[in-house]
Amino acid sequence: MRNSLLYIVLSIAGTVYFGSCSENVDFNPTIYDTDTPYLSDVDRWIRENYIDVFNIDVVYKWSGIETELDKNLVPPREDTVVSFLKVVKKAWLDTYVALCGGDVIKPVFPKQLLLLGSSSYNTDGTTTEGTADGGKKVVLYSLDQFNPASAANVKSYIRVLHHEFCHILNQKKDYNIAFEQVTPSSYTATWTNNDAKTANAAGFVTPYAMAEPGEDFAEMVAQYVTDTPEEWTALLESI
Repeated sequence: MRNSLLYIVLSIAGTVYFGSCSENVDFNPTIYDTDTPYLSDVDRWIRENYIDVFNIDVVYKWSGIETELDKNLVPPREDTVVSFLKVVKKAWLDTYVALCGGDVIKPVFPKQLLLLGSSSYNTDGTTTEGTADGGKKVVLYSLDQFNPASAANVKSYIRVLHHEFCHILNQKKDYNIAFEQVTPSSYTATWTNNDAKTANAAGFVTPYAMAEPGEDFAEMVAQYVTDTPEEWTALLESI
């Protein structure tokens, strides 16, 4: 009985299958947008200088899902994007390629830069200038305050990039654990209560370095690679 029922079912299925295949089916147009996306001059510059060269995508247009939903954030002014990215390329990406070689360092670079025009204000009164998300994405804030004519202003942005990239490198190879024992009793959750002079006297390059060892190491690296030799020496001698 079971074999008879199975034979009947298979016969019906075969009839439906071959009957369907023999008919001309008029499928509806795809629901997906298959049109070639419009690329502005900025988009083309990013493709030629970041995507094609470093395999890094740059998001500068508003995408709410990419940001913190509990903060009021805006995209950067479009007329600042290319000038900012030129500085980033010269002072961050190109330096590591020159030092390590493209084959070594390019796979380590994050795959996306998210640029935001506004600052990210925190409840403790501080601002977040940058974040590194899982080693694949770096978020940079406050681009509307970028001033390429000011060396100090440019340095502040590049310093954030080196800080965040240090975190990415430490995810692949951690710093020596002995570093955490240099000033173990001075780390504090209330680092915002300290000024630069107090932090320096305690053995830190900035107050933020007092937050915890990982931030301490990243702040030290960022300070060291963005200071001139004279600036670094002056910092050490001032303590």
